Amino acid sequence: LRLREKGMDKFALRCFNTLAHDREVSGVQVASALLHLPTHYTINYNFVCVNLWWLRRYIRSIIQPTSSNNLASHPMSDEPCAYESGDTAPASIFDNYTWRGPLLAPLCFFEYCMLVRTRNVRDALLDDMDFEPDHPRYATHVQRLARMQSQVATVTFNGQLSEYQVAEDTVPGGHPKTEAIVNDLAELLLGLFVPWKNLPPLFVRYATQINPCMQVWATIEPTLAPHIRDYARNIELLRKSKEDCQADAKSRTSANQHASHLFDNDMEDMALADIASNTENNTQTFCYQDEFFSAETLIAAYHSISKIWQRQATIVARKIPSLLT
Repeated sequence: LRLREKGMDKFALRCFNTLAHDREVSGVQVASALLHLPTHYTINYNFVCVNLWWLRRYIRSIIQPTSSNNLASHPMSDEPCAYESGDTAPASIFDNYTWRGPLLAPLCFFEYCMLVRTRNVRDALLDDMDFEPDHPRYATHVQRLARMQSQVATVTFNGQLSEYQVAEDTVPGGHPKTEAIVNDLAELLLGLFVPWKNLPPLFVRYATQINPCMQVWATIEPTLAPHIRDYARNIELLRKSKEDCQADAKSRTSANQHASHLFDNDMEDMALADIASNTENNTQTFCYQDEFFSAETLIAAYHSISKIWQRQATIVARKIPSLLT
């Protein structure tokens, strides 16, 4: 009790600063460690990764067929595909969607990634659907639609939401929402949430000379189903969340570098004598940093501190057996 009353306030802050400085702890990790919850927010571990660079290439080849001839010369033209023993050709998620067939034609690309899985014909069920004959796996695989919520996949992205991301990152104080960047994001939203066969007539009817994707998306977005519009808004939030995280990381780095000389980074090896010497009269040596920390980080910090207290109490109890009674 004496240790906690006279020295642990400062010690707790020193431990917290070390934890916040040395390691970023996510809310998922905290919930898993303290509450024994799963290590993921999603319903299950089913994930489908979409390469945003290749999504752009496919969309541009649809709305501008003449530009698709330049893909082979690009250094990133090796598209990630799945290839199994016995296949006549590799296939990607884009191939699956392109040749999904008339029964699944109403699905947008995002819905297809969430709801449809490929299965070998040996394991086919009566309600599984065939690919179109042009698909590389037409003879060996079928498509199976999710029947339960646990079978629905979470769509993840590989790549940048904006091709202007590098230029955005150089702007002090945040990222500009210019028309070029809005048009860049609209291109992805069209590819994710509008069936690809609908894109050519939409661009013929609504596209403008400048920022055509932005104009087409602004026209078609209000007509989409409510759940599709919700997904689209979530994609837009991803970019904002990334901006906020980057700004927060820069702020934390600057504050921690300024205050690093005030704290001991080795809390595990701290001697009890050092803790006891931190009396109330010496609290002026601690310089409080006016900075914001998330609830998840605070929970993780004090969880770590409580474990240290338990270990130290055990050490003291061995020296003073009367404390065990």
